[in-house]
Formats: sequence, structure tokens, C-alpha cells
Amino acid sequence: MKLKKLAIAPLAALLLTGCGNTSTSNTSTKSSLDLPNGKTLIFFDNESSKQYLYDTTKDTNTDMNSEANATYNMTNKNGKLIVWNEKIIMLNDDFNVNEGNLTYNDFHYLGHFHEEDNEHVFAAHSSDEFNPATSSAKKKGVLEKLNMHLLEQEEIKKEIAQALPSTEELCNFYVFEHDHEDENTTEE
Repeated sequence: MKLKKLAIAPLAALLLTGCGNTSTSNTSTKSSLDLPNGKTLIFFDNESSKQYLYDTTKDTNTDMNSEANATYNMTNKNGKLIVWNEKIIMLNDDFNVNEGNLTYNDFHYLGHFHEEDNEHVFAAHSSDEFNPATSSAKKKGVLEKLNMHLLEQEEIKKEIAQALPSTEELCNFYVFEHDHEDENTTEE
């Protein structure tokens, strides 16, 4: 029997953003956390537009907005990160999936990791690359698939939000679909 299950699963890139404001007085770059090696964490501060990549193996961070490292500069821009098909999309902060389909004007970049010289490198494609007047059929297809994904996620989000107590807020959730073939497993 083939089952579709929804599960929250780890990615090579973990996204860390919060629902509200937080502050810390610890400015040390050394990690006091016991993080697994081989992961890259993306930090984005929506108030300052600062973005950092943190490499858990090297215990180093990289300023994504600096000219030397910028794959897409978010200075003076706001956004919200989503994960889709091992890609990271920085949506405009005011984008609302319920108001219509995502266009190239509704996001800042679509990023992904690729390997260069045995290292994972983050590459971001500007939303301008998805302008229908100049983009390829492949990029138009990517936007169509992304729109379907966003609509599915919104439906799941509504279902989860209805089940939460009124005092709780749902933010930054990701649902990944996995096909499982196991006759002894029941649908959850």
C-alpha cells in the first residue's frame, strides 16, 4: 500500500526566523550549541534586513549582504522565508497567497545550495529572472509549481491554525510530503 504522509523533516539548510521580536546580549560568534556538522543555517533579521549563513562544520558565519559574499542583497528589504523542493524563497513580507498567484514581483529571490570545490554554496536567483516577458518556459513552469505548493501549504496552515488554542500563534512551519510503501503502516 502506498501512503502519503505529511512530516516535518530536516533539510541541509535550516531556516531560523521567529514570529516576534527577540533580542540577546550575547554577540559572540562561537557557538555554544552542540550542532551537527555538515549543516548550513540561514539567519534573517526582518528588522535590519541582515542575512547570515552559518556553517556548523567550520563554526563560521558569512554576511550574505556584504559585497564580497552577496548572492542577493536584502538591504532595506523585508521578507519571509519558505522552503520548497530544496529551494529557499524569500517572499516579500506583504505577500498573501490568498490574494492571488505569486508573480515575480512578489518575491526577492529563489535560492538553493550547489556544490563547488566540495563545499555547499548558496546561490540566489533574483525574481527578475522569472519575469514572464524575458524568462524561459522552464522558469515559468517553476512559478506555476511554486504557486500550487503555496496554495497547498495555505490549506494545511488553515487546518492546523483551527486546531490550535486561541492563545497560540502558528508561524514558520514547513510540511514535506514523503511517499512510503509499507503494508504494515496505517495513515496518520
